[in-house]
Amino acid sequence: IKQLDKYVFEQACKDMRSWLDKGLDVKPVSVNLSQMQLYNSNFIKEYMEIRERYELKPKYVQLELTETALFENTVVLENVINQLHELGFEVLMDDFGKGYSSLNMLKNVEVDTVKIDKSFVDDYNDTKGEQIIRCVMRMAQNLDISITAEGVETEDQYVFLREIGCDVIQGYYFAKPMPEQDYEKCMEG
Repeated sequence: IKQLDKYVFEQACKDMRSWLDKGLDVKPVSVNLSQMQLYNSNFIKEYMEIRERYELKPKYVQLELTETALFENTVVLENVINQLHELGFEVLMDDFGKGYSSLNMLKNVEVDTVKIDKSFVDDYNDTKGEQIIRCVMRMAQNLDISITAEGVETEDQYVFLREIGCDVIQGYYFAKPMPEQDYEKCMEG
């Protein structure tokens, strides 16, 4: 899995460099990082070398860890995240609310963005579901953590999330996965 992680990260950096060289309007790309990388003493150095090889500013490539990976070993995790931050990487907590959510984890682990799991977005029009989303939003804002809503599929979900101040909204409502050439066309316009 470590080799796959590294391959995906390098491919993302390579693609990002190509798009920048073409003058496209690129947005940050987030790359998943497996829990196993946290125990690889060389991964931070390797990732930094890759990013430097493609001459990318830190804002262009973000690293995502799943909530369960974050929950495993907070001491190791805090050290890794601090090192990543020192090198300019943004760290995102993926699938927030899906697994072992811990408010203590948000207090102790310095993530830049929390990605609210699609299961909460799907329940936005339920009274309890809406309140949970609103509470997570307020809590994150008070902790100076950005919020991304995942799995947005309808205009109603989009409007609700936009109205409550969600920082980033992603999902099929905007586009489904597509070939690279089609994605490049989106960045042109």
